[in-house]
Amino acid sequence: MVSVLEGHLAPVTALAFLPGADAFVVSASEDCTFKVWDLVEGSVLHESAVLGPRPPTALGVDAAYGRLAVGDGGGGVRLFDLSDLSACRATQSLDLDRELQRITDAAIAERRAAAARLDAMARTRTITAQPAWRRQAHLQAEARGRLCSGERGGVPAGGSAGVVALAFVGAHQSDAQLPGGAALHNSSVVRLAFSGDGSRLVTASSDKTARCLLLPTSRHKGAGCTFIGHDGPLTGVDWSHGGGHLLTSSADRTARMWAANQPAPLIAITGDRQGGGAARTAGFVSKVTAARFFWMDARVLVATSNKLHIFRYDLPDGGDGKQPALPGATSQQPRGRTSLAASYSSAAQSILAASCLNCCLSPLALLCGSDRSVEVLDVGEMKVALRIPDAHARAPHAVAQPPGSPFAAVGRESFELFATAATDRAAKLWDLRAGGRCARRFSGGHRNTQLHVGLALSPCMRFLAVGSEGRGAALYDIRQGALLSTLEAGPDGAGAGGGGGGARGAALCVAFNPLRPQAAVGFQDGSVSWFRP
Repeated sequence: MVSVLEGHLAPVTALAFLPGADAFVVSASEDCTFKVWDLVEGSVLHESAVLGPRPPTALGVDAAYGRLAVGDGGGGVRLFDLSDLSACRATQSLDLDRELQRITDAAIAERRAAAARLDAMARTRTITAQPAWRRQAHLQAEARGRLCSGERGGVPAGGSAGVVALAFVGAHQSDAQLPGGAALHNSSVVRLAFSGDGSRLVTASSDKTARCLLLPTSRHKGAGCTFIGHDGPLTGVDWSHGGGHLLTSSADRTARMWAANQPAPLIAITGDRQGGGAARTAGFVSKVTAARFFWMDARVLVATSNKLHIFRYDLPDGGDGKQPALPGATSQQPRGRTSLAASYSSAAQSILAASCLNCCLSPLALLCGSDRSVEVLDVGEMKVALRIPDAHARAPHAVAQPPGSPFAAVGRESFELFATAATDRAAKLWDLRAGGRCARRFSGGHRNTQLHVGLALSPCMRFLAVGSEGRGAALYDIRQGALLSTLEAGPDGAGAGGGGGGARGAALCVAFNPLRPQAAVGFQDGSVSWFRP
């Protein structure tokens, strides 16, 4: 031991040697002061006054300019001049929380002003032979780095080679309103999904029904099919790869398979062991949180409680979804059969969300657990290939993977990414190639503290849309991690499913059209709004 320095009245929280002068050290303490020490003499050269109500927690020395930075736990930073160690004159005081809020408010105001100007301008018509989702240009991030650089920055838009297009800022598509402004459902729209060819949109609602709409709604006026058969609120919906069938999951502890053009279910997945009689066992004991087609429609994944079940299924005769429903066919009795192929039990108490790729033969399934973890399950081996503990500050309730549109050309590496959302006000983008490393964190554009809102990745893998407890969903730029715009209904409050702006409630779910640059947002009042560039 070289020396012991005594003088603080409370525990020491930080130490820093002065560069180029190893005989001098600065200490900070919970007594809300800092001291400059002479190690040779063992004496105090300078003792600061009480800095404030919060004790300092960090010290930083700028050797180039001879400055000392003292930070506290409340976001405050004070700068001191070290040219005279016996004086240490205070030169500047910063409140980082207040400064960050000021910059954020200014950026939001600029984005809204830019969106208003663009909305007032005539829309640019794009003429190109490239797929529709290749036509997008996006706003550049203007808030990142401002705190350090002080630059004001604008919101320029850039385009792909050979294409002239307007930035995707989420203009409300009022011409998609249903006749009479009718709502799609009598209760919240909890999930949305476009068919692979972009010709239909399916909605799942807490009113126990699902609806399949023919698109565009401006032409078909809400025509489609309504699926009735569940005894509880729906929790999810999924399209088959072929586009002829749907899977719905519900709080009634069942999942059901439907032909896209027939209102009666083809298969009811209840968890009962097939065989009947005394050998039949009880079904699922809790609600089904997710049901997904898997392995190019060869299997079905069902998540309930803390288990993931893999089912084989046999469709009934005439249940291919290609023939119209028989006249007078009103039976709601499912006629198909399922058999359990395998099951996996998660370490979490319950699985809140599940996802898998069905556009290719991928063996991986993603599970979001109530213990705040994300598990990557190898279904072929029924083993966890990767586990991300504490993925969020709260349990993640939604997970999204690239939709794999045939109309968008994306690299193979895009399918190594996935996104999650939780009620900690944040959405995250993960990269499987880096061992589950968080590649981006998205926050500030959406509010999510209570409700289980959904999220979606665009087919071009440039945008992430996240539901919000505010007036609309947030649209983020994946590459920059910045908020581009808020997808909310126009000033008249009329959405594609009707309802006023104040009565619409939270934006619970969102989906991207794989065929054209269009997004759909489902709201608490049972309405759906469409948005386009």
